[in-house]
Amino acid sequence: LNSSLVQCDSLYKEALTLISEVPPSLTGTDGRQYSTERRLIDWVSRYLSSLLYVPDNPAQQPLHIFRELCSAIESYKHWSSNGNLKVRGVLLSYLLSIGQPTFSFNIQNVSHHSYPSYDI
Repeated sequence: LNSSLVQCDSLYKEALTLISEVPPSLTGTDGRQYSTERRLIDWVSRYLSSLLYVPDNPAQQPLHIFRELCSAIESYKHWSSNGNLKVRGVLLSYLLSIGQPTFSFNIQNVSHHSYPSYDI
């Protein structure tokens, strides 16, 4: 299991390096410019949702991937003020989710005590 965590960490960290490469807008097939901000916020939300299922690597600090995500978001220079607030709301939602004493879902044959809990 520990080797799986290391591989998972590598994949999650590699995904974070791509945030800085997201352009502020893309040209659609109709020739119009479209902002990528909403899609990036949606991606961050899905990324964090998947982190709920993945325990932290015991060889790292607690929430190390979350901290790296925060750094990547902080260094992204194309946020509008509204987008910046929205993505920070997504980050806060994640912290509130992991701070719950139990998950709102159950996985058969897995105890919620198998997952780390954090005092926030």
